[in-house]
Amino acid sequence: MKLKVFLLVVLLFLISLGYFFIVWKQFHQAVALHVPSDSRNLAQFSLTAQDISLTSADGFSLSAWYIPVKNPKAVLVLVHGYGTYEGGKPQMLSQAKYLSDSGYSTILLDLRSFGKSQGSKIMLGTKEWQDVAAAYDYAKSRPENKNIPVGLLGVSMGGVTSIITAAKTQKADFVIAQVPFYNYQSFFRQQLVRLHYSPYLRPIIMAFFSKAVMLDLGVNYNSYSPNKLIGNIHVPILIMSAQNDDWVNNTDGQKLYDLANNPKMYWFDNTSHNLMWDDPQGVQTKVLQFLNQYVTSRH
Repeated sequence: MKLKVFLLVVLLFLISLGYFFIVWKQFHQAVALHVPSDSRNLAQFSLTAQDISLTSADGFSLSAWYIPVKNPKAVLVLVHGYGTYEGGKPQMLSQAKYLSDSGYSTILLDLRSFGKSQGSKIMLGTKEWQDVAAAYDYAKSRPENKNIPVGLLGVSMGGVTSIITAAKTQKADFVIAQVPFYNYQSFFRQQLVRLHYSPYLRPIIMAFFSKAVMLDLGVNYNSYSPNKLIGNIHVPILIMSAQNDDWVNNTDGQKLYDLANNPKMYWFDNTSHNLMWDDPQGVQTKVLQFLNQYVTSRH
């Protein structure tokens, strides 16, 4: 009888271990890659940029575009989101266009493992905040930006990375986070919904998934969750969410807004996860309203 119990325990352990590695492999394949650059280019948006090279605090070589304007009202570091087909800084050209036309300089950054930057693993913000901090430092070092606010505008993973950067380094005079997730557990659960896993299986899968991702993101990845860090931000912040978001739970933005310090602004749009594609005019209006109210009017 004892032998049967022992063998059953061993069998269950082996099954659990096997499933653990299946779940890990699926995640690993989604992050262990270098994403080629998006095919959009500056000329398509009638923009010209200076090619700049940056180095993160942990030694990654980074590629970026600097698009200065004359007498800028502020500078925005534009931080793209996750993408495995095409990605990197060209994703942010549509946002750079209206900001440039409105008197704002921008820096468009290839995060590590995207475009022309170094790297072969996407870390979902847990390391990329060092890339954003390097771009902020560059903007501040330019003589034309003396006494000019420098802030962060990020989309999805880029929004999360912007929150992490501002909270950990205080290197942000303002933050705009478009469709960020509340924490990593919320993000992972939403992926199970998006991929149509049975509601009955999701808790079981999450039990494995939340541990398996440690092999790529590190054992302390949860400490970078936006909900744990946003209270450390003491500059104006705008959080934007989408009603029909399938990548991020559409309640995550409101929950982050509730945790954020004043001054703050929240906007909930009737779009998919891709705010700028679905409602470009709405995004522009809200971002410029925020900048005018909380950033440029104070300088």
